[in-house]
Amino acid sequence: IGRGLYGALLVDPPAARPAAVERVLILGGFDLDGDGRSELFGWNGIAGYFARHPLKVPVGALVRLHVINLVPDEPVATFHIHAQTFDVFRSGTRHTPDAHTDVVPLTLGERAILEMRFPVAGRYMFHPHQPRMAERGAMGWIAAVDA
Repeated sequence: IGRGLYGALLVDPPAARPAAVERVLILGGFDLDGDGRSELFGWNGIAGYFARHPLKVPVGALVRLHVINLVPDEPVATFHIHAQTFDVFRSGTRHTPDAHTDVVPLTLGERAILEMRFPVAGRYMFHPHQPRMAERGAMGWIAAVDA
């Protein structure tokens, strides 16, 4: 895990969720010097990727993010999005939201489903609230685009 060898397996519930634009975001940490502490962080295995290549979604569409924290050397990581709120389904096991917020904390290995709509075209920043993670590769953008 500390070198990016991980992935996600999504299991749909017997009663289907509403149709949505679905994306997986796995937060990972990368220990570059072998000291047991991550120096870089990234979503889906590449530090800084979504800062350079925003995740594109259609304006107004239901967006479902499957967010997973797999940073092995941090006790908690958060997911925060600017200028938008979302429904949180903790561990993805329910059909009714556990919360409605703009930030969700995740312990190591924890996951959540986040559902939201972007009513206005534009870029929406997302990142962990831990500055060290955000500044070292885990900041990204969601671009809501007109269809």
